[in-house]
Amino acid sequence: GIIYGSGVIGGLSQNGSYKINCRFNRDELERRIRRIAKYRDHIHLYREDAIAFLCRAQDDLPQATLFGIDPPYFRRGSELYKNFYAPEDHALVAETVQAMDRYWLVTYDDVPEIRSLYGKSRQFEIQQKYSVQTKRIGTELLIVSHKLSLPQLKFAAAQ
Repeated sequence: GIIYGSGVIGGLSQNGSYKINCRFNRDELERRIRRIAKYRDHIHLYREDAIAFLCRAQDDLPQATLFGIDPPYFRRGSELYKNFYAPEDHALVAETVQAMDRYWLVTYDDVPEIRSLYGKSRQFEIQQKYSVQTKRIGTELLIVSHKLSLPQLKFAAAQ
């Protein structure tokens, strides 16, 4: 899971109410893997510092590249992730991303600080299903570059 220090569902000894396979749907996973495999030549994953990557990638990747950026949450990042950002890190990412002359989108927790940091960019509220601790639907922000054309979508512009 994404929760830092949370461990394996069902516990290491698998004696909890839910076992490790409770969310394992073999057919659905196979369908997803096969779909991803169709695009494997167009998908590139990198494991490096976000700022260094964004600066380098603008020169190295084709102009039509779409950057999908999902930083750690602003508000609860330190509770959820082993690696998280301080407020000044979020500000540097926002500054770097918004200066890019590329297609990009960013997803974030919907908090006033992020709305402010990305104030120059188009922001939309999106509904997100969560299943950690309790099942619920929450609101996140989808922030997109001005260069990116969007289809008619069913989410509200952030106020």
